[in-house]
Formats: sequence, structure tokens, C-alpha cells
Amino acid sequence: MSKTQTIVESTYKKLINDERLLRLLHYPPENFVDNTPPPISDKLPDILKKSEKEYWQIVDEHVYRRTKADDLQNKKICRIYIYAGNKKTTRNMRVSKREIVIDVFCNHDYEVDYRIESIADRLSELLFLKRIEGGMGVIEYKNGYEFVAPNGYEAYRHIYVVGETK
Repeated sequence: MSKTQTIVESTYKKLINDERLLRLLHYPPENFVDNTPPPISDKLPDILKKSEKEYWQIVDEHVYRRTKADDLQNKKICRIYIYAGNKKTTRNMRVSKREIVIDVFCNHDYEVDYRIESIADRLSELLFLKRIEGGMGVIEYKNGYEFVAPNGYEAYRHIYVVGETK
């Protein structure tokens, strides 16, 4: 596996093994009318303790290692896409900076509880100033911005950077 693949795969594994992030991606917002608890409530089942089949169905629906948003218009979900971005040189000829891009899409129905912001906060808790397999040094946050999303969705792109040996 290439260094870039290792960085993306390590990031993916870190995110799919975080129960709080999976809750934010999977469970609907709190609703007092139909007695739906908030997504981080202990009243909802722990996603990491679900059967292997159920767990992978949730992961496969909400966490992608590529960009593919064309199926979102027929769904009301939250999803993240993890992929390698640009690679930039540094003053050290043996080290470059590799971007890790994470796109977050949230259906408007989930935005009543500021879901896209909650997911962004959780991503930062998991990645910012942390080490990742395949990377050199700690992960830094480069920038983030809104971008055009499918109808009925909000989208935000987060760009993290980590050192990568050449």
C-alpha cells in the first residue's frame, strides 16, 4: 500500500471506530413530538456493539473513501467522504505535506440540531494534533469551507494536512 493510501486508510479506520461520530452520522435529531432522543443519548443502541452486519451497513451508508454524492438526493442522511487531497512540497526535500480531505454532507432534516457543526467538532477532536499511521508528525487543520451540495443538503469541506515522506 502506498503512503498516501496508508494515510487515508488509517484516517478511515480511526473515524469508523468512533462511536460518537457514528451516532452523529446515523441517528436522527432529537424530536420531542415522537420522543426521539438526541443522537448521543444512552437510550440509543451503541453502534459499535451492534452485530457485525448491522455495523457495516451503517458504516457503508455513512462513511465513504471516495467522492460520490449522486445518490444523496433520494435519501435523508448524514455522510462523510474521506480522500487524499493535494500534496505540497516543503523545504525538506524528503518530506511533503499531504492533504486529507473530509467532506461532510447533512440533510436539512438533520440540521435542526446543528449536526454539521457537531460532526466538524468531533472530527477535530479525533484528528487535530493527533498522529496517524503513514503520516509524519501530527495532523494539522488547514482550512474548511462550505461548497455546493445536492438539493436538500448542506456540505462542508474540511482539509487536514500531515507530513508524508517521499
